[in-house]
Amino acid sequence: MLFRSVLAKVNTAAMTLGEQRFFAVATDASQQIGVSTAGTVTVVNAPPTLAGLTVTPARLVNLGDSFIATGVKPADVDGVVFKVQFFLDTNHNGEFDASSDTLLFESMVAYGWRYAGRALPTQGFTIGMNRLFARAVDYDGGVSSIKSFDLQVNAAPVIGSFALTSPATGVIARGGTYTLTMGNVTDDVGVSSVSMYRDANGNGLLDAADALLGTAKRDGSTNTWKDRKSTRLNSSHSSVSRMP
Repeated sequence: MLFRSVLAKVNTAAMTLGEQRFFAVATDASQQIGVSTAGTVTVVNAPPTLAGLTVTPARLVNLGDSFIATGVKPADVDGVVFKVQFFLDTNHNGEFDASSDTLLFESMVAYGWRYAGRALPTQGFTIGMNRLFARAVDYDGGVSSIKSFDLQVNAAPVIGSFALTSPATGVIARGGTYTLTMGNVTDDVGVSSVSMYRDANGNGLLDAADALLGTAKRDGSTNTWKDRKSTRLNSSHSSVSRMP
């Protein structure tokens, strides 16, 4: 009986990477052993995989606030995941570049593949959109495809000007009315409110001792906010405004 070919399946999971030599030896029905034949295959590392990257919260109120980045389901079919690396897109080009982007942290399984960080300007974080990258690395040096997440850092609102616009003299009679006007009030996502305070202790600083006068109203659809009030205070006390 003549066998033209024989198929053999081999599990390479326990083999070292590189060239592997195999031998095949045939034995006939009379137990006669033929001459061995050699063949080689090259075993390469299967790269790990990473299902995704999540960041919470997805939007930070201020630079320096804390966040948690998590590599989702790192896995390796022919070995073990060694670490998950987290990077910041420092040059803000939207593309991963290991030579220029900032390595923020390398997380092991003991850390839950997580990075508990802060959006520090010293690391390259800026107001606006900051793109984070993550990749899994196995013990053979294989790396997964890159996953990304866009973390938004909120810009603080800005009051361009603040003035007493009525009465024009800037002197308020006790018990009289006055109008405070905040001009060019802007923010990257929109201003929700503007609060005014009276410098109750006269120290020139906004602090916990200062009295809340109230909140202003937007003048139509403009960036101007106004508030009209009456007072029993003399004009030696000043007012300040701020946005929460």
